[in-house]
Amino acid sequence: MKWFKRLAAAQTISWCNGSARDNRNKLMQWKLDAIADALRQEGIDVAEIWISSTGLIEFSQEIPGHLHQRLRNMIIS
Repeated sequence: MKWFKRLAAAQTISWCNGSARDNRNKLMQWKLDAIADALRQEGIDVAEIWISSTGLIEFSQEIPGHLHQRLRNMIIS
């Protein structure tokens, strides 16, 4: 399912090996650092965030639901 989400997304944020990466380089580094800190604090090793061309933000199953709104706020601020 992740491969389909990646293909359909206009932008993907990947969390792996202790750092967050934006495949389109649209997010400022401080936003990626804030996302990385939040995921690190939750003890998450690998995760993805997908953003559609309409602005819909979806999260991989590794990211718990209570963190979704916090991450949305970081991305859109």
